[in-house]
Amino acid sequence: IKTSYESFVKNPIIELRKILEFCNIPFDDGSIKKSVAGVTKNSVGKGRSSLDERSIKNIENLISGTLKNNGYL
Repeated sequence: IKTSYESFVKNPIIELRKILEFCNIPFDDGSIKKSVAGVTKNSVGKGRSSLDERSIKNIENLISGTLKNNGYL
């Protein structure tokens, strides 16, 4: 299964359902809705905006390979 953070915040119910089905974890629609109640499109970039430029560069250096492989750099 493949998903992205952006896909998840855009369609959290659909994406969580896919993940749970893939993991063969039983669920009901009410549980999914409750689990993603706080997820919004406004979450994208929120973590990055709380970091200073040096911290961002350090993190990018540590995970640059993964970021490149997943189309973020």
